[in-house]
Amino acid sequence: MKKILLTGASGLFGYNYSRFNKKFKLISTQYKKKISSKNKINLNLLNKTQLNKKLLSIKPDIIIHAAALTNIEKCETDKKLTRKLNIEVTKNIIQCSKKLGCKLVFISTDHLFSKKKKYFKEKDKTNPLNYYAKSKKISEDLIINNLYNFIIIRTNFFGWGPDHRKSFSDTIIYNLKKNKNLELFDDVYFNPVNVTYLCDIINKLIQKNINGVFNVTSNKAISKYKFGLLLCKEFNLNRNLIKPIKLLDKKITKRPHFMSLSNKKLIKTLNISPNELIISKQIKDLKKIKNIRLKKL
Repeated sequence: MKKILLTGASGLFGYNYSRFNKKFKLISTQYKKKISSKNKINLNLLNKTQLNKKLLSIKPDIIIHAAALTNIEKCETDKKLTRKLNIEVTKNIIQCSKKLGCKLVFISTDHLFSKKKKYFKEKDKTNPLNYYAKSKKISEDLIINNLYNFIIIRTNFFGWGPDHRKSFSDTIIYNLKKNKNLELFDDVYFNPVNVTYLCDIINKLIQKNINGVFNVTSNKAISKYKFGLLLCKEFNLNRNLIKPIKLLDKKITKRPHFMSLSNKKLIKTLNISPNELIISKQIKDLKKIKNIRLKKL
């Protein structure tokens, strides 16, 4: 059985990958945040000496690098910290991957474009609008220029998160369950995927030993407002509590209106049925997954 080292086990993706991975022997790394996980190690990814020593002793076949600062506002106001956590850490991981000769899987973003376009392909020219997206693009370039055995995953995902890291869908569901009003953008378009499906796709790409950049998304581009309405329909929530607003209504860091990515390359590479990537099905699958916190509301 292949051995995977996962960074960012306490984040939204890492939490779910640790929870649902059944294919590989998994060693999870976390720093400061404490989560329940088998075979976990505490590791400061900025400490090159410690990182090298640990990885050389573990000798993973694959590194899935999901650790990052993802709060867009925080990334913009503290660029020094963002550079450390999102770029310098990636450099350290790349160096370790080179030494070990192992595959690197990097979790990127869908925030890489600025033009008005319905679906962006992997080969389309990027133009990040904020420092979070720039840090991800710099990391992508570092990987592409220094490694040949890698997978870059461009995605946006939803699903059940840990207490300290609620997802976008968590925020909508939990607030509406408590009869709180919400404002969601009706002019920001994306095509997110259920995080459990994302985990499965990554495993399939690893098993087939495929390299390159892949968009992992659902089929249809929808606004964040309409995504909220789909959750309302599936979870029997009050849609009247959601108010549609425009991106310019909020004084926040600049971000794209159009983030939806083409998944045609993924579908062709893995011979996936497009029906699996219908957004309504992805949301239905979310309802099937046990979530303890939701039952408490």
